[in-house]
Amino acid sequence: MCFLTSYRLLAQTTTAPTVTTVDGKARIEFIVPALGEQDALFLKGKDWLYKTYNSGKTVEQYDDKAAGRIAVKARTQELKWNAGLGIVNTAGCFTYNMTLDFKEGKSRLIIEDITYQKGQLKDAMILASGADLADTFPANWPTLGKKR
Repeated sequence: MCFLTSYRLLAQTTTAPTVTTVDGKARIEFIVPALGEQDALFLKGKDWLYKTYNSGKTVEQYDDKAAGRIAVKARTQELKWNAGLGIVNTAGCFTYNMTLDFKEGKSRLIIEDITYQKGQLKDAMILASGADLADTFPANWPTLGKKR
């Protein structure tokens, strides 16, 4: 996911993500050492969000500068499938909740409630619309879930 790469560029270094399941749903967490005070990191985080998600389909749900927290409901870009003859269909996208926390010297990115939203192609993916990343998955799905 390109947003993970761009988030790594926001800070100097990033620890490997922690991938867990909480109540049967996938959760990805990054701790990022970053130079700066909480307020400055918060503003850098907001700037990163606006540059990364320059779309009306991403909605900032909550921000609290004093607490150093931003909560976002976001989605990936839709996978486009060229069917030929100028026909382009969508295979779907993923929606997810993202929380950014900022403290002096570090930030944390949490991605959870990662849900597949089916597109126009009926057979584009074996997953049902609304499937969570940690659900049972086909053989080509990431290793977090359970194989069929």
